Amino acid sequence: MIPADFDEHFQALGLKPEAGYETVRARARRLLFLHHPDRNADDAFARFQYARVAHAYRTLCDAFARHGRDHPLGRCHGCGELDRLYRGIDGNHYCLVCASDARGRRALPAPPIAMVWCVGPALMLLAAVVLLFHGLLTGSVRALGGSVVSAGVVLLWLLLLCLRIRYTVSRDERSRLARR
Repeated sequence: MIPADFDEHFQALGLKPEAGYETVRARARRLLFLHHPDRNADDAFARFQYARVAHAYRTLCDAFARHGRDHPLGRCHGCGELDRLYRGIDGNHYCLVCASDARGRRALPAPPIAMVWCVGPALMLLAAVVLLFHGLLTGSVRALGGSVVSAGVVLLWLLLLCLRIRYTVSRDERSRLARR
């Protein structure tokens, strides 16, 4: 659970909500050293700031520990929810739901991928293996030849499948992304 006053903790440290764990840690250590009561014995404001920064740091460290340190925590640019953030192609930070196009907007650079069924080549390869073993056990030249032909057909079939698949963004998709 991300705390409700999440933004206030980042404000106490003077950081944006997209800041990562190491940035939060470095800023908190610097501010804690700056406002430490041993350095500012008679300053009530420094004592208040020290307590505020310590509380913000503790809360944010707990949130990072629960949600992982590999992604920043903060408010999603798409929906405004507090969650782990992922950088989109437009440079903004999105939660996983918004980044994965669950709400109709594409935020991550995920090119379209064609779905391919490889049942045919797999069955043909199985036939080639069976013919190979049959030919080796019985000494049948026809079975060995059938195995070689079957394996060649499988390789040709897989080559044609690979040539059909394109992992590129279409021209329409590129123009739509450029307009953002």
